[in-house]
Amino acid sequence: MLSVTDDTFEAEIGGHRGLALVDFTGEGCPACRRLSPVLDELATEMPDQAKFAKVDVYENNDLAVRFGIQSIPQLVLFKDGAEVDRLVGYQVKSRLANWLKSKG
Repeated sequence: MLSVTDDTFEAEIGGHRGLALVDFTGEGCPACRRLSPVLDELATEMPDQAKFAKVDVYENNDLAVRFGIQSIPQLVLFKDGAEVDRLVGYQVKSRLANWLKSKG
């Protein structure tokens, strides 16, 4: 999964055409560590459905503030560079897959 930073967000996500799922995460977050392999599986299984990226909120505070991230993990879904939806907390794989399909 692609790591996005304050410096690369616009090029990787803002300018992306189609869906992009961004996982706002943090190293010390237990739910984030549980969610990470689920997202890795989806990225492998659904590469044509969405671009998958993650942002470490501790290292990229500007993005966390910009998107009002107050709880992690937080999944923000973008379509053609604009936010269309978000989910907070750990999510099971089937729910995430259905969520992506419904927004595509």
